[in-house]
Amino acid sequence: GLDAKDKPVLSTLDKDAKKLIIEQAFNLGEGSESSVVDANSMLSFVVRVEKITPAYVPEFADVKEKVRENWMTESKQKEAAETAHKIMQEAKSLGDLTRLSNKYGATLSSNHTINRMDAEQQTAPDPKKNIKEESLKDILSPDLLAKAFQRGLEQATYGAVKDGFAVVMLQKVVPFTLDSKKIETFHK
Repeated sequence: GLDAKDKPVLSTLDKDAKKLIIEQAFNLGEGSESSVVDANSMLSFVVRVEKITPAYVPEFADVKEKVRENWMTESKQKEAAETAHKIMQEAKSLGDLTRLSNKYGATLSSNHTINRMDAEQQTAPDPKKNIKEESLKDILSPDLLAKAFQRGLEQATYGAVKDGFAVVMLQKVVPFTLDSKKIETFHK
């Protein structure tokens, strides 16, 4: 259904409320409605099923190409995850990481500086940019950066990124220092 602003109601609800509404809808027959259901302290609802549209199974020939594309994408993602995992397990130094990147045909990008504050405040990567245009902290997810900061030096970890997977290995930790000019600006 739609809310007062003509937006789909389900898009504005939390996961638990959506689940309750969907369960109610699928348990009702055509032309029937549920009793009042309290989803949480802020939401009660009634579901009415106006019409049930029978399931439609398209002809295989009509979806064959889409199925193939999806299968290929899933296969490539699985293979990329397995490769990233192998690299993570085998890489014990930057030299190993370089050798393994070459062995598996992966792109190696090094000598990036990322601080913990930037990593924690990061937003989602911009899918329109590539690695040469973006800083590394914009490509790596906050979860992957957090995992990297939790590991020791030259201990690899890996995780999903917008175009596959990345293996991350910290090379150096630079101690936090206070910039006196920034302190002065902060106190003004």
